Amino acid sequence: MSEDSKDLVKQVDSRYSEHEYETGLRVIHEDAVKDPGLEPHRVRMTDKSVKHEKNAVRQVTLLFVISMLGSAFALYSYFAFPIVIGDMNSVRMNTLFLGLGITLGLFGIGVGAVHWAKTLMPDNEVTEERHLTRGSDEKRAAAIEIINLANQESGFSRRKLIRRTLYGALALFPLPGLIIFGDLGPNVNDKLRHTAWKPGTRLARDPNGRPIKASDVTVGSVYHVVPEGLMPGDHGYLEEKAKAAVLLVRVDPSELIE
Repeated sequence: MSEDSKDLVKQVDSRYSEHEYETGLRVIHEDAVKDPGLEPHRVRMTDKSVKHEKNAVRQVTLLFVISMLGSAFALYSYFAFPIVIGDMNSVRMNTLFLGLGITLGLFGIGVGAVHWAKTLMPDNEVTEERHLTRGSDEKRAAAIEIINLANQESGFSRRKLIRRTLYGALALFPLPGLIIFGDLGPNVNDKLRHTAWKPGTRLARDPNGRPIKASDVTVGSVYHVVPEGLMPGDHGYLEEKAKAAVLLVRVDPSELIE
């Protein structure tokens, strides 16, 4: 260890007797890195020029309008390019234009909000000490004043064009997501309420579909039955079989316990 960079200082407290342990060694760094502090504040063009400020307002408004148009385009694409079962080209067109609209909707909101914050809102860096979660009434009143001051500095209430386009972009953006939920799968309606069983339908063995006679069902026998006419290879066979499968068991009535 070089003496130029570090010194070892032996610390002995004179208050303790000679029978006490020494407090140990301490390392002194003479070349420690110092806190550089905050960088000097840089004045933006929007802070010096009203013309640049108005240009920034128009740019933020344009981005929010792009978000609104993107969300509207996503709604249009959902209905203009419907998905046709068995047609992969329809799936490709639907997802392409729907995704493009949603991308523009989210892009406009995100970039517009960041551009608004960087060009129009105050950019002075401040520090604040941590405090209790629930402050006093005076501090809560001061917080309300800070919120009102932030509202004035950001121009949220004063710049009506930005505020209204932001409201429009936020209102339209969730709509494409809502209609997508309606296309997660086929609408079953009341299909689950009906099965292949009809009055007078004969019982058939599964899987050969041969009808079962009453004489075939002896005491203690068990059959897995399906409606007659439900054969493998039919359209929707597995769905109908899952709803209509029945386990037929014949027991001696004297063994039944009511």
